[in-house]
Amino acid sequence: MNFRNKPTLSLCMIVKNEEKLLGRCLDSVCPAVDEIVIVDTGSRDRTLKIARRYGAKIYPFRMGDNFLRARNEYLRRASCDWILTLDADEVIARKDLNGLRKLLSNPKVSGYVLPVRNYLQASNLLRRWHPSTGEYPREEIGPGWFHSESLRLFRNQRNFAYQGCLLQPDIRDSILEAGGRIEKCSVTIHHHSYLKYHNFSDIKRKQLRYLRIGLKSLKAYPRNSALLFHLGNILFLYRRDARQAIPYVQKAIRINPKYVRSYWLLSFIYQRQKKYCEAQKVLNKALRADPKEKDLTFYFLGDLYLRMLDLSKASTFLKKSVILNPGNPTAHNALGVVYEMRGDNRGALSEYRESFRLNKKNTYADENIRRIYNALRRHKSD
Repeated sequence: MNFRNKPTLSLCMIVKNEEKLLGRCLDSVCPAVDEIVIVDTGSRDRTLKIARRYGAKIYPFRMGDNFLRARNEYLRRASCDWILTLDADEVIARKDLNGLRKLLSNPKVSGYVLPVRNYLQASNLLRRWHPSTGEYPREEIGPGWFHSESLRLFRNQRNFAYQGCLLQPDIRDSILEAGGRIEKCSVTIHHHSYLKYHNFSDIKRKQLRYLRIGLKSLKAYPRNSALLFHLGNILFLYRRDARQAIPYVQKAIRINPKYVRSYWLLSFIYQRQKKYCEAQKVLNKALRADPKEKDLTFYFLGDLYLRMLDLSKASTFLKKSVILNPGNPTAHNALGVVYEMRGDNRGALSEYRESFRLNKKNTYADENIRRIYNALRRHKSD
């Protein structure tokens, strides 16, 4: 590949102790970039040695808890016409590099929002699961992924700067305030965060750090609904503190009543507290808040009624969920549980198999399949 014509492109990154994944990231995009700018916030492993191997320009920086300052530091250091930002656990497929470079030649656009495939070993209840299908053979190293978007490619202009809270700084407003135009594109970022952590303790440590930074940011941005949701999610999942989490999620809903994930999280918290009536009310509001996402709302309703042992309603909502979104392995597994509780082992087996087909790492479905097979064998021998 020969991309060494104008306009030029800087890859900008913030790193710390990324020896495990940095080489993969740099190797994926180095043919398409003219400069690599690394802001290092205190690496003590082989990170900098790996970065130098790719000719990176390295700038030590004391970030503390301020991601905003660190991001603006690499803007200050970049010298090319355009900037691409990646994390060490992200890559871009080689087949998309031509498309990436073509984006730089559009004189009407100042920034691009890139789709992100976030690969997981198990489905995230608050996100839509997409099974890996082989479209990206080298990058699809997880059984499935959920979709997000992020503004990662933009012109290198002095009046563009990251703004907002310390935890989630964004350059979008700065580009728009300067009269720039932002468009979506199809060049995909592949995010492999689960490769970065050895166990749940590592993830928990990271999330509790984000909690500390987020609480600082909230003082300056008390009406940031995305931040409030994020804080409630961390408090519930990683601090196991439902009582503290609920007010943050409730406030996120009041500020942005269209963001359906807040309803799902709040219902999930209530469900775990066995406050089934409150969970049901929240999910009914979710159906009105965003009808386009009702397949996942139906799943949560089905799971709620399953926990209440109302198998008729559980079956109704779970069937609706898999009809609208047949690619949800969690919904198929839950529907299998309903069939099994009703004594329909063959129906249960069919749903468990589909759940496992959609996610080969689904240990629950695998265990359920084995149990049903054993039950059917025993029945046959009798």
